[in-house]
Amino acid sequence: MAATATATPPTTTPTPEAPPPVPVPVSKVVVHPLVLLSVVDHFTRMTKIGSTRRVVGVLLGSWRARGVLDVSNSYAVPFDEDEKDKSVWFLDHDYLENKYNMFKKVNAREKIVGWYHTGPKLYQNDIAINDLVKRHCGTSVLVIIDAHASNIGLPTRPTTAWRRCTT
Repeated sequence: MAATATATPPTTTPTPEAPPPVPVPVSKVVVHPLVLLSVVDHFTRMTKIGSTRRVVGVLLGSWRARGVLDVSNSYAVPFDEDEKDKSVWFLDHDYLENKYNMFKKVNAREKIVGWYHTGPKLYQNDIAINDLVKRHCGTSVLVIIDAHASNIGLPTRPTTAWRRCTT
């Protein structure tokens, strides 16, 4: 059974080869349990080696219907940021691309649809990270997963980034 959350991002139904050219409003994001398990595992592995920082990874999936995003898989990406200056960060682009190419060989239907981090909130550099992920998918959904959650319910919050153009 998949967990369901609502959000707001893409515009046209993407072709199997390319991301949508124009952002389509996302009316619903369906996050499969495997994704939640993978993110919590990623966070747990990092805390065991002493890292108390958030973790970042890529979300894979497909569009079910107009505005419904199905997030069915994910993978961790090496990420680090300065605790004092959040504008200083590193995300391993080569790893992201190489791992995605391996995933495509196994399941060509799963495309990069966004990314995740373990929050618990939005950070200023999330826009820059989102811009990087958008190079691979056109419209990027960010799912913030609170790995420290103690409340009952789904510890996720999907979000999309957009910028207001002023002239």
